[in-house]
Amino acid sequence: MVAGLSYAQYKTELALLAVVPEDNVDYVQNLPSAIDWAELAIYRDLDLLSTVSALATQALTANNRTLVIPANAGLVTLQQINIITPAGTTNPELGTRNPCLPVTKERLAFEWSSATGAARTIA
Repeated sequence: MVAGLSYAQYKTELALLAVVPEDNVDYVQNLPSAIDWAELAIYRDLDLLSTVSALATQALTANNRTLVIPANAGLVTLQQINIITPAGTTNPELGTRNPCLPVTKERLAFEWSSATGAARTIA
């Protein structure tokens, strides 16, 4: 690929590399998704500071280990999760940050298989 291609030139070059006609219906339909995938891969690989943002408005439910992240959050990679205490604190600077360590889904299922087990502590 040559730097500085227009979109039309890029589309032609990519079709040549993929060995498909430029007007192939599947190629034309999937090209925007391929470009989005490539852009997100670049963001993930470079880990640019300007792409870091916080979702400070999320709230957890007691004894529920699931947190739904909105589809429009613009999330590329999840880097860190902090639970702010006391519960209900909306400004992180007024509470205590409790970092969550990454574990596998299997570990979560083993340690906290039900809501009743969520209250126990592991020594």
